[in-house]
Amino acid sequence: MSGEYFIFIGDKSYHGKGVGTFVTKEIVKYGFEDLGLNRIMLTAFEKNVGALKTYTKANFKTEGIMRQAFYRDGNFHDKIIMGILKEEWIKS
Repeated sequence: MSGEYFIFIGDKSYHGKGVGTFVTKEIVKYGFEDLGLNRIMLTAFEKNVGALKTYTKANFKTEGIMRQAFYRDGNFHDKIIMGILKEEWIKS
């Protein structure tokens, strides 16, 4: 069984303080330990460097790119597909 993850921290005073990494790791733990998931995936806007850093710290791996899948400020942008498997999480 697999799940999909999304987080949005709207209050910018919390950006860059490790909140996203902490919450992401806790949700991943919950997904694998309590829900019995085998895989968790997510997508992130290519220019959201903070989010990509957060997901990498939580041991997500880049799995692919959805080209021009996101429209913002008059332009199309790529979305990065990332995922983590239970076996990878156990080893981390």
